[in-house]
Amino acid sequence: KLVEPTRKGREMARRADEILGTPPPELSALSKKDLETLRRILGEVDQVEVLAQEAIEMARKLAHPFTLAFALTAASWVYATLRDAARTFSLAEEAIVVSKKYSFEVPLAWATSCQGWAMFDMGNEEGLAKLLKGIAAAREAKASLSHTQILAMLADVYLRKQRIDEGVEVIEEALALVP
Repeated sequence: KLVEPTRKGREMARRADEILGTPPPELSALSKKDLETLRRILGEVDQVEVLAQEAIEMARKLAHPFTLAFALTAASWVYATLRDAARTFSLAEEAIVVSKKYSFEVPLAWATSCQGWAMFDMGNEEGLAKLLKGIAAAREAKASLSHTQILAMLADVYLRKQRIDEGVEVIEEALALVP
């Protein structure tokens, strides 16, 4: 578990698990990624990984390149959140290959950002430049769905580089995007 829940939190998590186990009609429209996010919030890391892998497998079976690029990118976000840089890197790399092959600007931008974070996390200083390149490409494509998460990755890198002022600026920018 990522967080040790309080007694009330445990009760809420049990109830949420019941709902997610057999989603009521109101939740049946949620995508696998949305269910991943809910499970991640509950700290069910093992289940998040299973869902991420299922989403990738389903996208492969569909043989729909955009769905595959998006599933790979979403899974790389999951692994970045879990701080698994090697897995983030490899998933982002595959998303980049698919996105370049089919000229998918947005998944390419997001995957580039994720891969940049992973590179930095694995000790490659060039990762920051790649992360910034991905953010610039996402902005150019007017993509904002994952912008706060990617900005959080950038803030993480800046803070680890002791570039505190830049890290705080990025956090403030991300917070301004949240309604």
